[in-house]
Amino acid sequence: IKEIPYSEIKFPKKKFKKIMTTLKTNRVDSIISKGFGINRKSSKKFVINKKVKVNHFLISKPYKDINKGDLISVKGKGRLILSKKLGLSNKDRLKVIIKKLI
Repeated sequence: IKEIPYSEIKFPKKKFKKIMTTLKTNRVDSIISKGFGINRKSSKKFVINKKVKVNHFLISKPYKDINKGDLISVKGKGRLILSKKLGLSNKDRLKVIIKKLI
């Protein structure tokens, strides 16, 4: 075993699946619903049961707004990042890219 400097450590690259979708709002329950393919009612239950963290802080309100770059962790499901906001669709819905950690 040999000691090496921190700068020489090679960390594995994180792999993501990109999900391009539209949202009515940028609320946490809406993003969880689209990112994991579950209904809004189920995503609200995750938040209310305190199984959701945003940027490593536990949240308990499903109406929390999410900003670009925020990390959403759902216990038992995985992690999502709101990667990009692409503007509005023709139906005035928010076009976004969500990255899902694989």
